[in-house]
Amino acid sequence: MKDKPSEWISISDLMAGIMAVIMLLLIMSELKQQAMKYKLQYERKQKVMQVFEVMNTKLQKLDIANLATFDTVSNKIIFKDAIFEKGSAKLTEPIKKAFSEVKYYIVDLLKKDSTVVISVDGHTDDDPVKSIVTDYNKYGAVYDDNYTLSAARAREARKILIGDLPKELSDRVIVAGYGSTRLLDKNNPLSAVNRRVEISINFK
Repeated sequence: MKDKPSEWISISDLMAGIMAVIMLLLIMSELKQQAMKYKLQYERKQKVMQVFEVMNTKLQKLDIANLATFDTVSNKIIFKDAIFEKGSAKLTEPIKKAFSEVKYYIVDLLKKDSTVVISVDGHTDDDPVKSIVTDYNKYGAVYDDNYTLSAARAREARKILIGDLPKELSDRVIVAGYGSTRLLDKNNPLSAVNRRVEISINFK
């Protein structure tokens, strides 16, 4: 007489099957979430690249494209050539013009996408501040080290970018000063290219 299959074995097989289905559903859900995440990242990257292309074309028409470098990997615009006099937070006239043109596209991004956050980062060369600078009219800032000077540079750039934006938009344009901790030309730490402002387009 053949042994009757145990009902416990049948229940065990059923539970194993249910667990397999659940695992499959979880995997499919995770893959779907990952696909949506990558799709969003791709769409955002495309948006930034399109904006950068338009900005670059505009600056070329004004013959000031040499003042800006567009980094599509980090979503960053780097303004470095002749942007500041040594020890000053005052923007030079060509850079003021460049910022005035770029700001329209920055504002448009802020208005159209509530997840956009703009970072304005200031940088200095590696020449240390030897004494407190208090002549605001001459240097555009009061500072006692490269960190406060770089923050002042970022602040001046931000002023032009935000213009008269309402608070809910201008609050998404933030500043930071890095002093000389992120030199572009480490072989020549006193080079003017290290005195710069970087504008990054980020997403919440």
